[in-house]
Order: sequence, then structure tokens, then C-alpha cells
Amino acid sequence: MHRRFPCATRHRRCRRALRTLAVLATAGALAFPALAAQAPLAGFVRRTLVVGGTARDALVRVPAARPGGATAIVLLLHGRGGSGTALVTGAGRAAPYRAWLPIADREGLVLVAPDGLAGPDGSTGWNDCRGDGDARVEADDVAFLEALADTLAREAGLRVRRVFAVGTSNGGQMALRLAVERPASVAAVAAIAAAMPAKPRCPPPARPVPVLLMNGTDDRLSPFGGGALGGASAATTRGTVLGTEASIATWTRLAGVPARPVDATEFPRSRAVGTRVVRTTWGTPGRPVAVLVRIEGGGHVEPSVTERHGTVITDIVGRQDDTIEMAAEVWRFFAAFAGP
Repeated sequence: MHRRFPCATRHRRCRRALRTLAVLATAGALAFPALAAQAPLAGFVRRTLVVGGTARDALVRVPAARPGGATAIVLLLHGRGGSGTALVTGAGRAAPYRAWLPIADREGLVLVAPDGLAGPDGSTGWNDCRGDGDARVEADDVAFLEALADTLAREAGLRVRRVFAVGTSNGGQMALRLAVERPASVAAVAAIAAAMPAKPRCPPPARPVPVLLMNGTDDRLSPFGGGALGGASAATTRGTVLGTEASIATWTRLAGVPARPVDATEFPRSRAVGTRVVRTTWGTPGRPVAVLVRIEGGGHVEPSVTERHGTVITDIVGRQDDTIEMAAEVWRFFAAFAGP
């Protein structure tokens, strides 16, 4: 596996980075050992749901009592080798998904961080739509996530079904599978460092779902231009994905909107990191069909202003933009579909 990364294992710094990555949930395309259990953040409660005879776990955080009660459910999907706990706690390290907590309190969101199951290589993950690759998790994750959302919606007393899904890498690919196979079950999805499969084993999407992609142009694991996913061991492959722009086009064509975007916003370049963010929107102003957050120079990691990874991590996964907050940017997109 080490040959795929731009550092030599004889270097002490590289060896330390590889050990650190064994507990990094955000580097979702890599195959890592299962993460050790971490103490969940205050407000999260572990729940177990039996689906198809299999017990499945998730961390659930219900917002404090507010007028009108909960407004929506947001599924937070970890990457390969991760867990729901590590995603929202960072396992002692930076955790960009932690930025969802103040948003959830303000907006009345039920946050759900479920656990994927182990695949044939022992690494936890999700059964997304990639038809190639031989480290696939064989589980009915669509049924699990749908049942989980249904159960929590009933408990929260949500009168209108508003379920959103956001995930990184393999978690982002799973969010896209929900959009493909259960378009009536999700109001919108967001995929970070992820794209549509090049050789899907799922049927093509038949109904448009609002989709946001947030990808770095220098992602070494999920190439911005498409192709083979990195991070596989010598004995396994991860499959292939479409390019980011081709993935967006899948959804804009399905929605029947012009290929020309309605808006393109360029953010100031990061002085510290050197990345630059460009947000492009298709559809109707205030009601986007698709959004691409292109991180020029960014790697296989969520951008964050507050949750910053050190060089031990970024030397492996690439540069982490520091000009936008992933959670805030995704909620800006989801919020267009969270109203009455």
C-alpha cells in the first residue's frame, strides 16, 4: 500500500503518518483497521437497529427542545475504515464533521452518525454503487439507512419527510447511492471527496435529486478527473469513478437544466494553504439542482476553518482548504430544501 503515496516508509515522518491514518476516518478511500471505540460527544446516544436480521449501530443527537421541534434529519456517513464515533469526535484529532453541532442546535437538526460494516479486507465501509473493485462491503446499507431515518423521523415527530445525507469518500459514494436508488427518501445529498461510479452495479438514476459535490483537484485517492481510486493494498482494488464534472452532469441532465451554470462564485485564495474554492450552481436561484464546490489544489479531505489537520495527515491526503467550513457550505445547500 505504501508505494501509492509520495513518501518512503523508511522516513520516520512517513511511518508516523501511516500510523496516524489508521485512525483517520476522513481518509475514506483507504483500507484501515477498525477504529477503537471512542467516548461519544455530549448529546450523542448510541442506538441499535436490527435490519434484515443484522444489528446495526448509530450515534444519534437530538437537538435541544425548540419551538416546532426537530426540522430535519442529517445522515453523516464516514469514509472507509472509519466509524460514526470517529467521524464526530475525531478520535482525538481534528473532526470537520464536528462543525455540524452548532448548526444542528440552531436549525433543529437530528444528527445521525451510523456505522458501516466490515468488508472482506476487515475495513469498515458502505456498499455503494461501484461495480468494480474487490473490497466491497456486502450489506443492504440502503435498507439500513432508510429504516434508520424512518424510525428517527417518527420519534422526532417530523410531519414532513426531510432527510439529508452527507458523507466523505466511501460515505459520499453511499450518499450518492441513496440519491440513485431512493430518490423519494432524501431531500438532497452531498458527497465530499467522492464521485459517481464509472462502472456501476446500480441502475442509472431515474429521478433527479439535488446533489452537491465538494472535491479537490489534487485528490490522490479519488481523482478529480476520474479513474481508479487510490489507497488499495496489493491484494485489493477500489474500483473506478467518473470525473467530478461528469458526475455533476449526470444529475443536471436528469433534471433537464441547461449545462451552463446559473452562478459561479470564486472565493479568495488561501494565504496559508494556497487552495482556492469555486462554487458553481446549476438550476434555479434559491433552488439549485446541483452544486460543485471545486477546491483548486485541495486533497482528499474536508475543508475546514476550525478543524485543522496537521502536516502528518495532509502530507498523505493532500492540502486541506482553510477558507470554507464544509458543514456550513453543505447546510447552505441543504437549507434550500428544508423549508415547508
